[in-house]
Amino acid sequence: MSGYDVLKTLKQSEFLKHIPVIFITASDFDNVTDYILDLDDDAVSAVLKPFNFKSLLGKIDYFLWSFPEPLSITIYSTQSQSS
Repeated sequence: MSGYDVLKTLKQSEFLKHIPVIFITASDFDNVTDYILDLDDDAVSAVLKPFNFKSLLGKIDYFLWSFPEPLSITIYSTQSQSS
């Protein structure tokens, strides 16, 4: 399951769709940006690898303080498993 699949699942759930998501990716910036813009969702952002830690903290801070509902931090990692 890719990060995009996880995001799609989150956004389809009434219970989970309000949760902000920050992609940390090595993907091409244009592809990630186009995907995020297509979602038209203020609660989705991306940080490209290698990333600046202060930039990531800034995005986390923005999401923690910019939404009306209190947010808690959940770290979720997807890793490809080779057979």
